[in-house]
Amino acid sequence: MRVLKSMIVLICMDAVVHLFPFSMLAFLLRKIHTTQKCSESDESVMRTLNFACLLYPRVVRCLVYSAAATILLRRAGFDVALVVGVRKMPFTAHAWCELDGKPVLDDTVARDGLLPAFRM
Repeated sequence: MRVLKSMIVLICMDAVVHLFPFSMLAFLLRKIHTTQKCSESDESVMRTLNFACLLYPRVVRCLVYSAAATILLRRAGFDVALVVGVRKMPFTAHAWCELDGKPVLDDTVARDGLLPAFRM
């Protein structure tokens, strides 16, 4: 059941990221607040999301993954933020989730030299 929920969130976030402007994603994430803490750990939520990504028919990019993780973790009661970092030269961008100011299951190499441009 949790994998199905993660898959549905992935599908929705994939559609939002690819069909609408970034402002729509920002609007949606601002509307989803942290709920009352449930019995799931953050590692359990992320394991389930990672398994759903393996089953997903498309490549899941960092923005879709981070948006889905943000929603699932907030619904599980964790106060997480989606962060988008950028570097001007050469241009690169990466998105990740932070829980208590620390990245949640993210590659430190991908974040090297990036300045947070957006946090929600």
